[in-house]
Formats: sequence, structure tokens, C-alpha cells
Amino acid sequence: MGLFGFGKQKPTGQTILLLDVESGSVGGALLRHEPAEVPKLFGETRINLPLSPTRDSTFLARHAHNATRNILARTSELGARLRAHQRTAHLGEVSRVAIFFAPPWGAPNLAQGSPDFVESFAQGIESEVAAHFNPLSSRRYTAAAAARHGVRTIFPHEESFLVCSITGETLELLLEREGQTSAHATVPLGAATVLRTLRSHGGLSIAEADSVLKLHVQGGDTPAAGALHAAARKLIEEFKQVSQALFAHGRPRSLYVLGAEPLAVWFAKALADSGLEELYPDGGTVRAVGTEHASPYVATHSERPDLGLLLDALFVDASMR
Repeated sequence: MGLFGFGKQKPTGQTILLLDVESGSVGGALLRHEPAEVPKLFGETRINLPLSPTRDSTFLARHAHNATRNILARTSELGARLRAHQRTAHLGEVSRVAIFFAPPWGAPNLAQGSPDFVESFAQGIESEVAAHFNPLSSRRYTAAAAARHGVRTIFPHEESFLVCSITGETLELLLEREGQTSAHATVPLGAATVLRTLRSHGGLSIAEADSVLKLHVQGGDTPAAGALHAAARKLIEEFKQVSQALFAHGRPRSLYVLGAEPLAVWFAKALADSGLEELYPDGGTVRAVGTEHASPYVATHSERPDLGLLLDALFVDASMR
């Protein structure tokens, strides 16, 4: 057959498995990369880890492994179903795996110039991947890298900013100055801190706590206002202390809070209402970044897209172009 043959053109894209491992949950999805199209995300799922009474790394690691195993089983089954039909077979042919680790499992090391990972934990997750998708190669990334790229994509004219990612057990802070990451820090407080406070001071279950947060964000009266205030005060005190140290490298004008809704919106509002004049004497803005900001850049069929997976998809797709 010559140059202008009549054979059906083989799909040129790739399907990549995304695995998002953080301190309070594990997410997974399939990403379809096509050279001339926006990335497509499908099969998204996220499993929240049980809420421990304390921040225990052994507890978190054990349940993160279990959640990873369940997500990989679901994703593997989805790929098999897609491959069973001629029209969708190419979508189910996973070519590689991208694993994103958030603190405490992985974080940037600016002095070293390459990320740090908890090696025993990361290898355990990679072993789970190999058990379901052997012999595919996998590559590690940090959640901070995806968050930084996502903010720069969504707000392309922003040169200097602070990213605050709130996950299960940590706040992760990343300072961007003139296109370069100049400082990074983590705070051992996060979404679980808020849930524990609402449970202990407000007597609420996890489901009730989520409803209270949504109501509070919408401006409604909540029976646990005191508990929410206590949780906010604890997080804000630590945030301000760590941010002040980071700002020795330069003071940005914008602060972006990333996280699951409604938590990120609640925390961004709490920060804005707390008075940040000592951090931003010349003024600044605080904004929660949610799925509505990232969704225009990634095609997805989910009614409630997952922000972490959207940012991971943006990062991986950009790295392949």
C-alpha cells in the first residue's frame, strides 16, 4: 500500500491511568490524550479514607493501600469493558501510569531540585499498580507540581502567587515568584482537623459535618458555628505563621486555595475574613479554586468532577505535548 492507502487510520492518542494519592483519600481515573484535542477524563472515582481519631501515618498508609487496590480493580475492569467493543477498544488500552503523591507521601525538594517521596510507601503503591497493570511503566509526580501547573493554566497572567492546597491531613503551601517556585512548606492540619473539631465540639457525624460546611458557606445559620470558628482559628494561626516565613522569599499579591468543595470555599472565606494585613500590607486577593475553574480545560462526563484529578490530567496532558 502506498502513501495514500485506504486503510482505517489507527488512533494516535494514548490512554493513561491517573492515580492521585493524598493524606485523606485516593482518586483514580483514565485520561485520554489526543494530540489536537483537549484531554478527556473518564472513569473517575475517589475513595475517602476513614477518619482516624489522631493523625497516624501507619493508619493512613494502610487505608491508602486498601483504597488504591479498590480503585485499580475498578479501573482495570473499566479498561476490560472498553476493550471488549471495537469502537471503544483503543480507549481501554492503557499505555502508562501517572501517580501523584501529596504530603506526607511526596513533596518538592527545592534545595535538591527533585521531589522527595516516602520510598517504602511509594514502592508499595507501585506494587499495587503492577499487580493490576503489569508490565506498564509508572511515573511519580507530586500533587504540588499539578497544583502549580493548574493555577498557571487557569490564571495565565498571574506571575506571583501562593497556592494553599488543603487535603485530608495537611495544608501544602507553594510560593510562586516570577515563574519559579521559590518556597514550599506543609502544615500538619487539614480537612480532618475540621471534621474532628465538628465531631468533638459539635457532636456531628461526617455526613452532618459536610452539610454544616455547605450551609455555612451559603450564609445560613449553623448549630456548630462555634466549632467551625475554633477549627478555622486553628488552621489560620498555623497558615499565617508558616506563610510569614515563606514570604521572606517575596510577597505575592494572590492566594489560591485548592481543595474539595465546600471545604476550600469555607477556608478561603475564613482567611479573607480573618484579616491578612500583616501578610499583605499592600493588599491582596484570596480565591478558592474549584472544579468550575478547571473543568473548561478538561472534557469529563462526571456531574461532579474531581478537582485533584482534573489538575493531574492537565499536568500529564501538557507534559505530552
